[in-house]
Amino acid sequence: MARYKERWGIDLPIPDEIIDVWSTKSPARGDGEWVTELLYDSKVEQEQLQDFIKVTDNNLIEANQPVSYFINRVQDMYKIQQDEEFKNTIKAYSIHLEPGDFYFHQSENGDFDTFTAIYQQAENRILLFEWHQ
Repeated sequence: MARYKERWGIDLPIPDEIIDVWSTKSPARGDGEWVTELLYDSKVEQEQLQDFIKVTDNNLIEANQPVSYFINRVQDMYKIQQDEEFKNTIKAYSIHLEPGDFYFHQSENGDFDTFTAIYQQAENRILLFEWHQ
C-alpha cells in the first residue's frame, strides 16, 4: 500500500485480500486502467480513512462522479460497451456510494492520470480505479 502513499498521498488500510478485478488487456509503458478490490475481515474504522472524504447527502452526487467518469471513459476509449468481461465487472460491483461511505479522488496531468478509491461500508471493501495515460 506504500506505493499509493508515495504516488497519490493516500494511506490505505492494509487489506486481508487483494483482488485484481479488471484491467486493460495490453497496458503499454505503464499506461492502462485498473480496477482493484481490497477486502477486509475486520471493519475498517473511520480513523483508518483519514485521507478520504465522508459521503453525505450534500456531496453524494460529487462523490459518485469520479467512478462514473472512469467507467464512461473506459467504455468510450476502448469501445467496450459490448465487452462481456467489463459489463459483468460493472454489474458485479455496486459502484454507487451511499451516505456513510467514503471516497478519495485525485488527478494529474490534465486528468490523464487519475486515482479514485471508494470505501463501501456495507461491503467493508475499498475499490480502486486507476487511469494512467
